[in-house]
Amino acid sequence: MEHKIQHIDLGNKQRLLRVVEKVTNTGTVLLRLAERKTWIQQILPADRGLLAAFEAGDSLEAPWPAIGKSHEIRDQSASPEIEPGESDHFEHDFLVDLDVEVVQVYSHFQNVRRNPRWRRLLRRKDNRGWPLTTIYDLRTSNETTNRIEDAAGKEEQMGNKKESQQQPKQKPSVRQQVPKPAPQAKPQGSTGGSQGGSDKK
Repeated sequence: MEHKIQHIDLGNKQRLLRVVEKVTNTGTVLLRLAERKTWIQQILPADRGLLAAFEAGDSLEAPWPAIGKSHEIRDQSASPEIEPGESDHFEHDFLVDLDVEVVQVYSHFQNVRRNPRWRRLLRRKDNRGWPLTTIYDLRTSNETTNRIEDAAGKEEQMGNKKESQQQPKQKPSVRQQVPKPAPQAKPQGSTGGSQGGSDKK
């Protein structure tokens, strides 16, 4: 899975936040997505009361407040199917106020399991699947990409990763060889050295 996030000011005290999710099937069987959910949360400006409660509690994640409505699709009859080695993209638009500085984008996908036992487990635990979280700074970022590898179940979190521009490699400088000046012939009857030095006999 991969997040690609961009934003633009709309000029009406709001920003458009575009989130593109890329899902790649790195397995050997057909991947069918049963449910998809995407939402954003505000990190900055942070509520002091929320931070104090989080510091005093035992939760591993801060309860950042959600912004706007979440995008959720549960219609399994319209579930997209991704062939092995193929990818699919899912786009989302969110409106955020200009005073929002940093947000967290959260996406969660579930795969359809044909085994009835897995279906029962999915009904019991809605958090099964592939999550991806990206922190996006609206003050400085123009575009951010974050990914986890292997949607077949061997995910490895890569962390926030901005697309870096590759700098061209500089070719090693070639040292130029300067030809030595040819020795000048000594004029007849001259007792002094020629310009540039004289040979002693």
